[in-house]
Amino acid sequence: MNQESRTLLAITFLLAALFVAMNRIVDSAPLLDYWLALALFLIGAVLALSSRYDLARGLTHEEVAAEAAAAPALPRVQVYEFPAGSARQLNAAAAASAPLPIDDAPAAQSSAPDLALNAVTIDEPAPPPVEGDTTKEGGDGAAG
Repeated sequence: MNQESRTLLAITFLLAALFVAMNRIVDSAPLLDYWLALALFLIGAVLALSSRYDLARGLTHEEVAAEAAAAPALPRVQVYEFPAGSARQLNAAAAASAPLPIDDAPAAQSSAPDLALNAVTIDEPAPPPVEGDTTKEGGDGAAG
């Protein structure tokens, strides 16, 4: 189990112990009923303290880091191999990503004049009647 997992489990157990203890306090329980909170706290404390040591070798994280710094660094080389037909696709992708030419000439004006805003009319059909509607046509629907 890595250090992050142990730390996350330790936090979870410690929070659970806190919530159980708060529940016992609210219930005004006797001290003997705090056994679950104490057990959860101990499990969380053991996990929290064990995250400071490499349990497999009995070393602290500082000692493990010192060993890693003393060891020579091995180069990481990743070799990518492409199939024979992929060169054509790569060239097509490079050509597609080329910048588009920019034309600074003004856009051609259309021969039709622009419409005025009040000249545009929108014809919408009336909504269908609703069954059981008690409002009369032309009324505001208020009773009275």
